[in-house]
Parts: sequence; C-alpha cells; structure tokens
Amino acid sequence: DVEAVEGINEFVEYAVSENRLKQGLTYLQENGFPLSVKSTGDFIRWVVNDVYKEESDTIVANKLEVKKINSAISVKARMWFMNNI
Repeated sequence: DVEAVEGINEFVEYAVSENRLKQGLTYLQENGFPLSVKSTGDFIRWVVNDVYKEESDTIVANKLEVKKINSAISVKARMWFMNNI
C-alpha cells in the first residue's frame, strides 16, 4: 500500500530527528556503552523506545502499524549510528 508506506516514511522523518539520534548517543555514553558497532542494538533499542514513548499518540491517531514503523525506525537509526561513531 503506497499510502501506508508514505505515511510511515513521513512519520519516521518527523520522529527520528537528528536531535533524538544525538540524545541516543548521549544515553550510550552516560550508561557506559562503547561508541562502537557493539552498541548498535542498544542504540536502536533506545531510539525505538523513545519514539514510542514520545509519539504514541501520533502513532495511534495515524493508525500506523507498529511492526512497520519499528523496521523503518531501526533502518534510519542504524544508518545514522554507523555514520556517526
């Protein structure tokens, strides 16, 4: 469904901001995680959880599928992390 994909992409662009991603790096540093490939899963998990915590109303209001959003958030967070460590 093209509309669903566009909705997910728009949501991810909005919700997974540069600021949120930088907060994820700060979280890793404050909690003793190395800024390396080993921490990729921890970083992605933090970003996904933070998006759900902060944007759950938006997700529900737009009837977005959590599984599909999770995948899209993970891809964007992973790419950003790899380019910034």
